[in-house]
Amino acid sequence: MIKNRILITILLLLPGILAAQNRSYTEDPFDELIREKKEIFGSEKEEKYPVRMLFVDVEKWPGHLSWHAFWFIRRTDYPKFKQFRIFPFYNSIEAKSGKASLDSVFPFFSYRRVEKEGLKEKTFLSPLFYSNNIEPVDGGIGYRESSKFYWLGYNSNSSGTGFEKNFSMFPGFLPLLILKSDLNNGIRSNSMMVLPLFYFHKRSLEESDTWFTLLRWGHNTEKKFLIFYH
Repeated sequence: MIKNRILITILLLLPGILAAQNRSYTEDPFDELIREKKEIFGSEKEEKYPVRMLFVDVEKWPGHLSWHAFWFIRRTDYPKFKQFRIFPFYNSIEAKSGKASLDSVFPFFSYRRVEKEGLKEKTFLSPLFYSNNIEPVDGGIGYRESSKFYWLGYNSNSSGTGFEKNFSMFPGFLPLLILKSDLNNGIRSNSMMVLPLFYFHKRSLEESDTWFTLLRWGHNTEKKFLIFYH
């Protein structure tokens, strides 16, 4: 029974991990940019592709310039974006609005920057490290979020009007120690879980709750309690 309760507690803490992940937009801004490039057929292709060969082609018309060589090297300069790609190892995309850019070197790292809805998001991903940061575009007061994952640990924190949240676990790939802290409207609560010991402790200004193996004790606004599960 106690194992089931601890499992339920772990599941309740999982939203802290999910909440720290980067916000999912309704549409990937880079897909939106690349959609500007469309397949051209017939006589229109004759006009817009002055060079068409087996290993090289060049697209050129007002505001549009693109070329590729040997199928895997391509450079594009369109009204909304610029891109240079060496498939599958390197890809660089930049929105001419200055609100989005992506650089990736496979399989070493990927760096992405997006500005949308007044927020600036930066994401770095590599086999050993992940970092995601969200903050107001002007760097002023507003919603902020930061997440970092590495093999030895994971940490996420977010803050905004009237709240702060912090979540950590160690190691990052197989959490044995979990720490969580919340501040809502001036009221702070802290919790800690040590999975190998089946230990859980949560404390706020008004209550305390501790589990250790088959024992549970603490207090709330109404009473103190001590429970032995068997």
